[in-house]
Amino acid sequence: MIGGIAFGAALLSALAVGLVSLVGLVYQLVNRTFVNQALPWLLALTAGMLLGNVFFHLLPEASHESLEPYPVVLGFLGGALVFWMLDGLFHRRHREVGNPHGSLGYLTLVGDGFHNFIDGLVIGTSYLIHVELGMATTLAVLLHELPQELGESGTLVYSGFTPKKVVRLNMLVSLTAVLGVLVSFGMQHWLLISPALLLAFTAGGFLYVALGRLLPELFRKSRLARVRVSYVAVLCLGLAMVFGIQKIQPHVHHQAPKTHHFHTAPFGFVQRP
Repeated sequence: MIGGIAFGAALLSALAVGLVSLVGLVYQLVNRTFVNQALPWLLALTAGMLLGNVFFHLLPEASHESLEPYPVVLGFLGGALVFWMLDGLFHRRHREVGNPHGSLGYLTLVGDGFHNFIDGLVIGTSYLIHVELGMATTLAVLLHELPQELGESGTLVYSGFTPKKVVRLNMLVSLTAVLGVLVSFGMQHWLLISPALLLAFTAGGFLYVALGRLLPELFRKSRLARVRVSYVAVLCLGLAMVFGIQKIQPHVHHQAPKTHHFHTAPFGFVQRP
């Protein structure tokens, strides 16, 4: 009975996280001229939040989840490499249709999908431990998602998507959080892939999007030193926001601490205690 309550609460929490994507509706309500003026600053804020997620959330969590450093390093490099290749494919396709910024939008959606899936895993695992911890985790994730979704929605608008399409795509991608909850409850004894690999892979992808796409895009928009410095300042604000939110977010890990004994199998398969 308690397990059923926890599962239902976890699903509702994942859906609540998905509803945060509706923040993109603000771009339909605000004057288009104002949106165009604000977009560079939103891109800078998004870059900062992505880097904050990499260094203050994803990589520390990956290091905790892994007994060895190799899965973290390989996952991180693999994520950066895969996103670089995806960027090349997306860019070639959108250059042919006359929208060179379109690849940035699709990269953002892919990264957001991975991140939402991890959020779903964290929410589901926290509810498996205790319902109150699940509720606290959900609140922290909501606080974390709101500013990031606002910035990522702006990135999609900059990439050429209409505000209505942005909301639809974000809602669709947010369903990966529900998938994460289903995986966490469906595989309580076996995880089919090491959490460290998934966390590190997403971190590598986020790093590429922030440093390989967003920052060069911003610096192409203005050659004035004072404007570029202001972009970096907003980026640092995004870093600080993630750092502050991370301080209040409960940490939920998928496996026992490193001092505990548990069995591992090849290729990142992990038996849960």
